[in-house]
Amino acid sequence: MLRASVILPTYNNISTIERLLNSLKKQSMPSNEFEIIAVDGGSTDGTIEYLESVRFECSFKLIKQEKNLGIGSARNCGIDAAESEILIFIDCDMEVEEEWAEKHTVPIEEGKWDGAVGNVRHDAKERTKFIQYLDRANRGAKGYLKGNQLNHRYFQYWNSSIRKELLTKVGGFDEKIDLWGGEELELMVRVENQEKVRLRYNPDAKAIHHQDRTLDETSVLLEKFGAKVVPYLVKKHPFLAKEFKTNYLDNPISRKALTVSFFNPIFFQMVKTTYKFMPRALAFPAIKYMLGYSVFKGYLSNLIRHAD
Repeated sequence: MLRASVILPTYNNISTIERLLNSLKKQSMPSNEFEIIAVDGGSTDGTIEYLESVRFECSFKLIKQEKNLGIGSARNCGIDAAESEILIFIDCDMEVEEEWAEKHTVPIEEGKWDGAVGNVRHDAKERTKFIQYLDRANRGAKGYLKGNQLNHRYFQYWNSSIRKELLTKVGGFDEKIDLWGGEELELMVRVENQEKVRLRYNPDAKAIHHQDRTLDETSVLLEKFGAKVVPYLVKKHPFLAKEFKTNYLDNPISRKALTVSFFNPIFFQMVKTTYKFMPRALAFPAIKYMLGYSVFKGYLSNLIRHAD
């Protein structure tokens, strides 16, 4: 009997996926107790050919989509194909420890909780201030004690586990969100709304994220997120306006005040030029500000475009 289904969406991950699969081959969980489901979104870099050639002792399924329909679509295909009632999600630029699957599975089997986000540590060629910011001890789910209830905004599917029933009951990921970011938060809002769901932080389920995306590259993604995803999320779930602070941006008076103060381009450029030389106590808030600025800039561009 399968205890867990490991779901990994792939798209042009040939440079990182071998490292992940090698770590999955070393799992302490017996190979007949879990399956691996890879869902490829039309890779063109050799990822599919590699996945077709790889061999596992555990059950391995490869689902090939004709084109990239977004990570939500890939994960939904994995959910539909899963034979276990416990789903474990991992991204293809990760590497996991030997007891990773076991650590994710046991608490759900024992009824302690319904889902959990595991511990993620970032590994990069250079330990920049940005990478240090991503690894800070209180960021996201790490700010919660083990076993404490997680807010929906921190339940990220790059290293997580959850009961299949919870996702199928709400229809899985919203496939209209096909850009980077937002699909996880939107899903967990619906999951939380259906019942009292026990979502936890599990520091024992450890993974390494091989992260080489720079702060500038992340800012570009966040600007697109602010322009296209945030308006969709707020329209679908109006209470999220308070979380994203779009209620301030929708008001012309407060928007004007923010634009000439914290979100002034000159002030932003000054912070961007100097943050690398700041001590971490100042650099981390500066990075958080710059990331928020990118979302603000994207959302503001969407407001202006629709106003015209």
